[in-house]
Amino acid sequence: MNKKKKISIAATCIMLVLAAIFLPIVTSTSNPCSVRGYVYVDDVATEPDQVVLSFPGEDPIPADNVYSDGFYIVTEDMPAGETGTFTVIVNGVIYTAEEDVTIEFGVYLYYVDLHIYSPPNQIPNKPTTPSPTNNEQNVNLPVTLTVTVADPDADNIDVTFYDDGHNYIGQDLNVASISQASTTWNGLDYDTTYSWYAVADDNNAGTNTSDIWTFTTKSAPPVNHAPNKPDNPNPDDNSEDINLNPTLSVDVSDPDGDSMDVSFYNASDDSLIGTDTNVPSDDTATLQWTNLAYNTSYSWYVIADDNNAGTNTSDIFTFTTVKYTNDPPEVTITKPQQRSTYLFNNIRLPRLLNRIRIIGAIDIEVNATDDHGIEKIEFYIDNETTHRFNATEEPYNWTWDERTFFKHTIKVIAYDTDGLTDTDTVEVSIFNLDIF
Repeated sequence: MNKKKKISIAATCIMLVLAAIFLPIVTSTSNPCSVRGYVYVDDVATEPDQVVLSFPGEDPIPADNVYSDGFYIVTEDMPAGETGTFTVIVNGVIYTAEEDVTIEFGVYLYYVDLHIYSPPNQIPNKPTTPSPTNNEQNVNLPVTLTVTVADPDADNIDVTFYDDGHNYIGQDLNVASISQASTTWNGLDYDTTYSWYAVADDNNAGTNTSDIWTFTTKSAPPVNHAPNKPDNPNPDDNSEDINLNPTLSVDVSDPDGDSMDVSFYNASDDSLIGTDTNVPSDDTATLQWTNLAYNTSYSWYVIADDNNAGTNTSDIFTFTTVKYTNDPPEVTITKPQQRSTYLFNNIRLPRLLNRIRIIGAIDIEVNATDDHGIEKIEFYIDNETTHRFNATEEPYNWTWDERTFFKHTIKVIAYDTDGLTDTDTVEVSIFNLDIF
């Protein structure tokens, strides 16, 4: 054997040795394969939300498919020689499966059933953060008891409240985890110390009982009294000749100094006349009673209400309205005036003689009064039977503007609402060409 042949054989042997040394590296490369099996939750085949296979240093590989019977398939190039772990998501909860898988070079199909187990249900946490706080004073009645409850498994909780004698107070059902439960404790007394606790029950793993807490209710408020009986009426009881729109009044007071709403009533039918509101104690309540009839007896009373302790009702008071009388109206012509000269409706040069001179048109102005009201004023010239103008509201004026000369009589007649009349006249000398 020549020297070159010997070297070639030696080189071949060295390469075989090196290949044997490095063969595991070659066989640990990714290997296309599929992992299949069923997912069991508490030993029951269950459809998972997802199955994920993870290898060290590699991206997680989610299952291609999951089925309603729990069957899953993971298909991917997986690292030969590595052991992968399974993460299973069921109903949104993440579990680590008890089984894993080791990928072997040249093996392309694996059957791995995955088993996961729900953690045991735990009892609720102890109720905390009481309200009223422990040893709180001056607590208002009725008392609302409140606690914060939570459950490690996020179960809803029934919370029952008891006093320190284990007597039932109340219950708040189906309370969400990490929230407040409450109940109202009725029938408690003022200025009294009470103790209580709460029991949380998740209706699964069991119950948990809070500490015992204590609070003291506030002192009883002072007793409030009803108003005093209203008195000192106006108009006086049994008074007469009262006008048709009298202002009723009474004096009111309250033992506690409370303000009052004072309501006035017609005693004949108990109908409300009106109310004077927020009247201070030791003051007078007033109200006007309008549109009454002449020569009529009226009875009335009031009720004072302090809007707190109650009411008090006055005696019934009586008065009689004024008898009906009617005087005739009084009417006076105020323009034109005696001893005056008017030039185009303006007064000029008062004169000593008791005469009235008018040049041009003149505004005839009238003043009229009556105890029951004026119905109308009629304006006449001389002895005419038909009035020139009829004024039904103030100001009672009329402008006399026509072609006329020499002496004339201006006459006005006032009528009141009952038809009674009064008349006034003035004599004038007038010169009016009526050319404008």
